[in-house]
Amino acid sequence: MDALSPLDRLGAELLRRRTDAGLTQDRLAVLAGYPKGRTIISKCERGRELPSERFTERIDAELDADGAIIRLYRQAEAARLRRAADELAPPESTEVPQSDLAAVSRLDRTTDLQALSDEHHPAAEEDTTDRRQLLQTGGLATGFLFTTGAAASALSEQLARADPTPMTLREIGVDLRRIAESYNTTPRLALVPHLEAGWIRVQKLLDSRVSPQVRRKLTGQAGWYSYYIATLAFDLGQDAVAEAHLPIATHHAEEAGDRLLAGSVAAMEWALAHFGGDYIGAMNIAATAQVDTDPYILPTLAANEAESAARAKRQTQARAALDNMWNHFLQDVAVPGPLTLDEQNAHATSAHVYAALGDGVAAESHARHSLRLLTGTGQFGEVGGTYNALAWSFLRRKNPDPEQAADAARSALRSIEQRPVRWVIRPTASVWQSMNAEWGRLPAVADLGIELGQHRALLAGAGTR
Repeated sequence: MDALSPLDRLGAELLRRRTDAGLTQDRLAVLAGYPKGRTIISKCERGRELPSERFTERIDAELDADGAIIRLYRQAEAARLRRAADELAPPESTEVPQSDLAAVSRLDRTTDLQALSDEHHPAAEEDTTDRRQLLQTGGLATGFLFTTGAAASALSEQLARADPTPMTLREIGVDLRRIAESYNTTPRLALVPHLEAGWIRVQKLLDSRVSPQVRRKLTGQAGWYSYYIATLAFDLGQDAVAEAHLPIATHHAEEAGDRLLAGSVAAMEWALAHFGGDYIGAMNIAATAQVDTDPYILPTLAANEAESAARAKRQTQARAALDNMWNHFLQDVAVPGPLTLDEQNAHATSAHVYAALGDGVAAESHARHSLRLLTGTGQFGEVGGTYNALAWSFLRRKNPDPEQAADAARSALRSIEQRPVRWVIRPTASVWQSMNAEWGRLPAVADLGIELGQHRALLAGAGTR
C-alpha cells in the first residue's frame, strides 16, 4: 500500500520536476508570478502545505508538467477538505440534527476570512485563500462529491430572513462572468470546490443587513451560484443535488426580478425532464418558459422545445420551435447562464432534431457544420454532444451505416477525454444500444461498447468521490 499522503505525493513530484528543470525555489516562484512564494514551495515539497490553485496552475505550466502537478494538487485538496469536514462534523446523535446551515454560521468564527470588500492582491502565496477556508465548512464527511445539497434544501425554509451585507458585489460578479466564460471548457470535477465555495460565501453574506438595492443584487448572484451547482450536478449525474439547488435559484430569481436567471433555471429543469425521458413534460417546460423571458435565453428554450418535441414525435411543433430558434439566435456574449445559443449551437440542435425526426441526411449536414465551428474552441462537451447527433444521422436514413455511426459515437466519448459528462455519455449509450442487437458483431460496434463501459464507470464514480 502507498504510505504517502496525497500532499506528500504532490510535494515529491514538485521537487523532482523542479530539480530536473534546474530551478531553485526562488526562481520557480518568480517565474510563476509569485516573487515571494519560495516559502510555500518549500512547505509543499516537504508535504506541509498546499499552494493555491492559481499558484499550482502556474507552477505546472512553468515546469511543463502537462497537468500532472495540477492533478496531484486536486487529490491533496480533496483529502484536506475531507479531513477538515470530518473534524467539523457533529457527533452522531439520536436527536434530530440541526440544519446544515449551521455550517455556514461557523464562518462567523473563522478568523482568517477576508471580507469580500477588501481588494486583496497578495504578493506572496503565504496567504490562505477564502476558498480553502470556506470549504472547510462544507461537510465532505458524507463521502459524496457535492456537499451543499442538504444545506440547499434546508435553506429554502429560511430564505425569508435573508438580509445581505454590502460587500464587494463587483468581485462576485467578475467570478460569475469567469464561470460563464470557462464552464464549457473546464473539466467538471475541477469546478466543484470553486462553485460550492462561492455558494457558501454568498449565503453567509445573505445573513447580514444592507440596503434593499444591495440585497436585490446579492440575492441574484446567490441564485446564479445555485444555478451553476445544479447544472454541474446534472452534468455529473447527481440529480438530487440539482433538484435541491434549483428551488433556491428560482426563489432568488423571483426575489431579484432576474428574468435571465429564471429562464436559465427553466432550461435546467428542461434538461432534468428531457434526459429523464419525460419528453412531453420537458417540451411544455421549455414552451411555457419562453413567455416573457429574457431575449438572451429565448433561443436556448426554443431549441430545448424543439428537441423534446422531436423525441415526442410532435413533428409540427418541433419544426416550429426550430424555426423560432433560428429566428432568435444571438452572437456569443459571455454572461451568467447557458452560453448564448449561437450559430454552432443552432446547427447542433438542428442535427439532433432532424435525427429524431428521421431525416438523417439533414442531420448529418447540420452536425458537420457544427463540428467545423467547434474546432479549436475547447468545448469538449459540446463536441461530444454533436458527435452523438452525427452518429444518429448515420442510423436515421434509408440505408443505415452502423460502422460510421459507431466511429462518430466513439469520437463523442474521446472528445470528453475521461471527463464525466452525463449528457454525452448516456446518449452515446443509446446509440450503442440501438446498434448492438443487430450489428453487435461488427468490430466498430464492439469497440464502442468497451469504451462506453469505461466512461460509464467514470460517471458512476463521480457521484461517490
